Amino acid sequence: MQKEKMAIVTEKNKKMYSGIITAASFAVPFVLMLILCIRRNVTPFGDNTFLYLDMKRQYVDFYSYYRSVFTGNNDFLYSFSGALGQSMPGFTAYYLTSPLLIPFIFISRAQLPAAVTFLCILKISLAGLTSDMYIREHSSLPDSFSSVIFSTSFAMSAYMVSNMCNIMWLDPIIMLPVILIGIDRILEHRSPVLYILSLAFALFTNYYIAYMIIIFTVVYAACGIFISGPGQTPGGRKRSLAVYISGSAAACALPAFILLPAFMELRSSTKNSVKTGLVVTLGNLNPLDILTKLLSLAFDEDQIMNGLPHIFCGVFILVLAVLFYLNRSIPVYRKIRYAVMSGILLLSFSVAGIDIIWHAGTEPMGYQYRYAFLFVFVMISCAYESFCALGTAGTRQSGAEAGPAEARQPGAEADRRKMMCAMTAAALAAVAGIIAYAACRKMVFLDSRKLVYNLAAAGAAAVLILLWAAGRSRRIRKTALIMLAVLQAGDIMLNAYLIWSAESEQQMSVSEFRMFCADTEAALQAIPDTGDDMYRLENCTPRSENDSMQFGYSGITHYDSMNNAATLALLHSLGYEANTIFCNYDAGNTRLADGLLGIRYVLSNEGQGAPGVRFEPDDIGGEPTHSVHVYTENDALPMAVVFGADMSSAATGKTGA
Repeated sequence: MQKEKMAIVTEKNKKMYSGIITAASFAVPFVLMLILCIRRNVTPFGDNTFLYLDMKRQYVDFYSYYRSVFTGNNDFLYSFSGALGQSMPGFTAYYLTSPLLIPFIFISRAQLPAAVTFLCILKISLAGLTSDMYIREHSSLPDSFSSVIFSTSFAMSAYMVSNMCNIMWLDPIIMLPVILIGIDRILEHRSPVLYILSLAFALFTNYYIAYMIIIFTVVYAACGIFISGPGQTPGGRKRSLAVYISGSAAACALPAFILLPAFMELRSSTKNSVKTGLVVTLGNLNPLDILTKLLSLAFDEDQIMNGLPHIFCGVFILVLAVLFYLNRSIPVYRKIRYAVMSGILLLSFSVAGIDIIWHAGTEPMGYQYRYAFLFVFVMISCAYESFCALGTAGTRQSGAEAGPAEARQPGAEADRRKMMCAMTAAALAAVAGIIAYAACRKMVFLDSRKLVYNLAAAGAAAVLILLWAAGRSRRIRKTALIMLAVLQAGDIMLNAYLIWSAESEQQMSVSEFRMFCADTEAALQAIPDTGDDMYRLENCTPRSENDSMQFGYSGITHYDSMNNAATLALLHSLGYEANTIFCNYDAGNTRLADGLLGIRYVLSNEGQGAPGVRFEPDDIGGEPTHSVHVYTENDALPMAVVFGADMSSAATGKTGA
């Protein structure tokens, strides 16, 4: 009876300890991101924001549109707030299906910058939580806080931090570890429900990134089925393959209600690769150049839009990944499996013709190699397996898990330590080789100071790994592990700081955002009610290409990836500045085109009679306390005229002929 009680207590303690680790996997990246925001005075801790790049030009305006739908001022089916008006289901499917956006329904326009900050922090933290689930699922060590080091490394990797400005991509990435756990269960001949539901949810939140994940699941499942250890039978492989295929089909079918409308809209957009064909303009990459992006601080302004893949996740991780292939205790089939997955992704980065397939047949306009998070995840998984193998050996050496006879074999322990020293030295030499290559190639984003830092960080990581794996006592091992955690946290924080600094050079501050919104709202309130007539409004001095979605008026200026190709072509033919993804209004357009499209009002802060304002000097706004003026074009035709049933035969007579 006493033993049973002790077993129950022990089981409760294990569950409580496991829960604490799970909470830490969320809390650690959350705290690190908070520290970054406080250090950089990001709202609500200062005037800086995450409103830069496409977060400034697109998403913060889309969140205002999202709120307007729930307040009854817009809907998810059609909106006149973009271009000449557009269907919204496909737009919503790409940008606005994240459940984490629900709080934005209750957030005022003035609080949007702070809400965006916490949205970014929340998604980074959730990525840490789910990746820790996967890491611990594959751990050969007892529950240990060491898993949090690796999950945080994924959550705050270069890809994740650099793409906080593309926040809608992060939801499927959060689900990636859960999807892979689901595949592992299929390979173990368990229920496929987790795989089906997690993949369906990823498709629902953002089908574009989920498409890349689906390609990777093919590689992951194939490696698990055909590159496996002893015990797999041909019948078992066939069963796993059949369940994986049927489960994938079921997962794609569940969110069909939102995927099909999106697919129909994509057919009429500039992203239709079936219509345009596979057009490859990017050149191939040197795989060795790509490996330099594994180094710390491998980032600058030029890397934001058109740089090499963002695959940095810590120098400590890089050293462990090399050790994975050098460690003889790790089964060969495991090494082959990871080598195949990493090799396919590296080949995809290198060959432009393969890279474009990952991007659904369309070359991205900036933010290249959008599936690089997959390489990061494979590398961290590989590094953690290496860490577990070293940890198991280290535990045996310290006698913690060995019998007395094994613990009293100094010769065997000395041999293990020598082998670990040799492996660690070889891994450090490999990392030094990458650093030397970067120096010889004179990579612009890696100057001499950064290279010296990488060499020092790699050396420190190698020494601490050796102390942790080959330490003679638990105290040495524990101290080394704490120092490794501090080293890795400092490394990823330093990189996050660098990435934010580079990307936020043209950020919009909180005060600038609020001032623009207040002035624009005041100007819009000065526009008289036109009754049932519908007119468009434009801005010669906009904050972004999506001001119309921010403030809920009808306009032609718009920027999103779902824009209708025919609409953009029409606007371009009428003389407006329009390309494959956006249309801009400026003061150089003809009055005829503006009049035909119903552009009756134009906002400007340039002042009456300024060169950029060509409309009639009928300024109905522009009070002294506001900088935005409203100009009127009285000859503009309405977008539509509403009339009663008695008008139906006014012009044609009673026959309506």
